[in-house]
Amino acid sequence: MQQWWQRKFVLGAGLIGAIILMLESVIATFVWPTYKLAKYPLAVLTAPDAMYASGFHGLELVAGLLILLTLVAVWRFSRYEQDKTLSAAMQQLVIVWLATVILQLVWPLNSITEAVLARGVIVRDVVFGGLVIVLIWSLWRVAIASVRREMDSLANGLKLLTILFGLFHVLQFVVPLLGWPLAGFFDVLALDVLAAGFGLMSWYFMRLAD
Repeated sequence: MQQWWQRKFVLGAGLIGAIILMLESVIATFVWPTYKLAKYPLAVLTAPDAMYASGFHGLELVAGLLILLTLVAVWRFSRYEQDKTLSAAMQQLVIVWLATVILQLVWPLNSITEAVLARGVIVRDVVFGGLVIVLIWSLWRVAIASVRREMDSLANGLKLLTILFGLFHVLQFVVPLLGWPLAGFFDVLALDVLAAGFGLMSWYFMRLAD
């Protein structure tokens, strides 16, 4: 009998979640004209004083849980296959992504002003920055484990998208120092390549499902 984690719709849920994340900035641009995609980080969308904050919270939560469902399914697959390397990497990724989803939900910006006005580094920046580093490490571990299973297309795609994810996050903090109002643009790119990584993983394992 087919297990729940072997079903195509479970393994494909992450692809739907990834598309939702990619569409977030597009939706925001249409429903909230004052939102400047290139200038403001995506975190302004869920600040308490932001228009449609609850809606974007809900959107991110749904997308995050769909991706989490697929990650758990892939983790279960790796355990079933008795692949200790992939299983350990996926378990770490599941935990880190769950922490990311929870923190985004319970710890939004205090206000839009925090993102719009120039300010020093706050505790939230440090925590989420650390989370990004651990997320990069986790994705890279999955990519390396995929090489060991000869999943070359998945491994190469994850490696490229993980590198871009890290690069865009670095640029997000560098461009304001140069006086360029492009922090929001690189924040969107970072989220999009992260979503693409999850989408790739979802699509790859969905194809393997019976």
